Amino acid sequence: MKLLVIANPSAGRGRCARRIPDIRAAVEGLRGAQFCVSQSVDHLISLARQGVHRRVDVIVACGGDGTVHHIVQTLSSSGAALGVIPVGTGNDIARHLGLPTDIRSACEVLQRGKPRPVDVARVGFGGAEDRPRIYLSVAGVGLDAEVNRLAQRGSRWLPGKTVYLYAALRALSKFTPRHMEVTCDAYRFRGEMTLVAVGNTSSYGGGLKILPQAKPDDGWLDVCLVKKASRVELLQQFPRLYAGTHIHHPAVEIRRARCVTLSSVDHLELFADGEYICNLPVTIEIAPQSLSVIAP
Repeated sequence: MKLLVIANPSAGRGRCARRIPDIRAAVEGLRGAQFCVSQSVDHLISLARQGVHRRVDVIVACGGDGTVHHIVQTLSSSGAALGVIPVGTGNDIARHLGLPTDIRSACEVLQRGKPRPVDVARVGFGGAEDRPRIYLSVAGVGLDAEVNRLAQRGSRWLPGKTVYLYAALRALSKFTPRHMEVTCDAYRFRGEMTLVAVGNTSSYGGGLKILPQAKPDDGWLDVCLVKKASRVELLQQFPRLYAGTHIHHPAVEIRRARCVTLSSVDHLELFADGEYICNLPVTIEIAPQSLSVIAP
């Protein structure tokens, strides 16, 4: 089995770069593995495409959710499987798939694990000539998109997942609900919303279980609609996100759908896997069993 391991040194806000010697040493112990380090997002995608062209069996994203996101754009329906060595900030995708965060243990999974078919979500936007973007975890618009934007610009001195907490508190201090129109298959809602999260897995932001019942292989998108709520209510509910118990609040509605559309008269951004995708309007559809992931 041929593996291409692509390390993203900017992942984890530089954490991956500091671990390159350890990663390289662990990868050298894998049979049939090639190791390379990307220089930019474009280079990362180019390396993954080259691996697909060379018919590599497994392309390994060494980084965080953003690294996985960029590599997955080249893999869906390509025949190559995805592997993950989680060295990012949140690592929500790896966590949901049951992957170890220790580098050597993650490499053992690459050698001994089995391909697991999973769904992906496809985001359609713009005109017919625009290629859909694919994501594996959760897409969000509204408050959570603002948290993502602030987290990406967060202070370098903040350790690990603390950057998400810092960004959430900053976003909450200024955010006001926005008017949105949401459809989930036949269901439609139009009104003021705090956020909408559309997920294939359960968490984002380093363990915030926004969609606690989501499964990556059930053929459904899980949707969390948080309607208008006060800042005090949102602050009270924030700790409950770690357990997924926020879903019992009256302002929260959970839906499941195979197709979700989001639109707004306001200028609103959509983030997925922690990465900016596009501005609304968008259509998100589930693509069942269209990617294989090496998992325990």
